[in-house]
Formats: sequence, C-alpha cells, structure tokens
Amino acid sequence: FTDDNITSQNNNVQRDYSTISPLGKVIPGETINAKVTRDILRRCSLVVGLHPDQAVGDIVAFANRLGLPWCVVPCCVYSKLFTKRRIKDGSIVRTHEQLVQWLCETNPNARVATLGFEGKNKVIYTLPREED
Repeated sequence: FTDDNITSQNNNVQRDYSTISPLGKVIPGETINAKVTRDILRRCSLVVGLHPDQAVGDIVAFANRLGLPWCVVPCCVYSKLFTKRRIKDGSIVRTHEQLVQWLCETNPNARVATLGFEGKNKVIYTLPREED
C-alpha cells in the first residue's frame, strides 16, 4: 500500500510515498516534489513501462505527446476499468491482443516484438526520431 499524503510547501505539490508494512508500520519513503518530477520527465530520452498495469495508456500518451520514444510490455487489460478504449474497428479492448493493437494505433511508428520468455511477452515500442 502507498500512503499518498499530499502536502503543499512553497506552492509545490509533494507526495510522500511511504510504504505500510503488513503489520501496519509506516516505512519512510521518498518525498517527490511535483516540479522536480516534471523537470526530470521533460529531460528523459525514453519512457519505459514493464508490466505497467493501468498506467500503460498514460505512459504511451505522455511519450507520444512529448515526441519521445517509448517501450511497454503490457500484461493486464483492465477492460472493465477502461471501457472507452477502442481499436480502429470500434471494438472495445478486451483481450491482450487488442490491447497491443490499441497501443500500436496510438502511434504510426509503433512496432511489436516478441520477447524470449513465456507469458505476456509482447513489447510495443517506438524508436527515436531521426535527426535532421
């Protein structure tokens, strides 16, 4: 579990990511300043999500919006949570295969490869843009 305490300090939103142990003890975590986080993300050169669960769509949208290359290895579909996800033929994204297709449809340069292990082993990615 995450203790997601939001505090305001000098007009900068911060989140305290402390972990709560199974015995209910708070294990101190990092305090992440939203401004610092934004600055770090704006300077990244690749966005990666390995088994990102519900965040897969946001990871890809963020990278696409900033023109960054991205790489995701999705696992769970969460079709009941993301009912507005549709592939181009209008079908609701319900299967892993459809999720892979939907992610590819977010960027015309998206590619798919198969990783060398069993299970959900499809990696969807884009490459860096060619320098002019």
